[in-house]
Amino acid sequence: MNMANLLVVLVLIVFILFFISYLILSLNKLKNELYNKQPNAIVEWIVYDWNDKLSRPPAPGRYLIYRKKCNKMHFEMWNGNGWAYSNNDCSHWCEVFPPCTYEK
Repeated sequence: MNMANLLVVLVLIVFILFFISYLILSLNKLKNELYNKQPNAIVEWIVYDWNDKLSRPPAPGRYLIYRKKCNKMHFEMWNGNGWAYSNNDCSHWCEVFPPCTYEK
């Protein structure tokens, strides 16, 4: 092997090692961004008014509600027609998502 061929092989080896290290660093950065992504903790409260049908939850289910009269916040079931226990006392509601399924 002459010196020119040896130099070409050496440059190719250095380039391949540099490229592999770049890929490893990029994949580690991407992995850290995906696994350390925290959901936004701010919830969007919706003002609830019994007479306004647009302020009602869209589907039956479990929601976090705020009761202004007694200054309490707790989960409650919406059955499609009203709240299970504090129908007229609820002033705000919001939907809560588990961290692994949070999508804005």
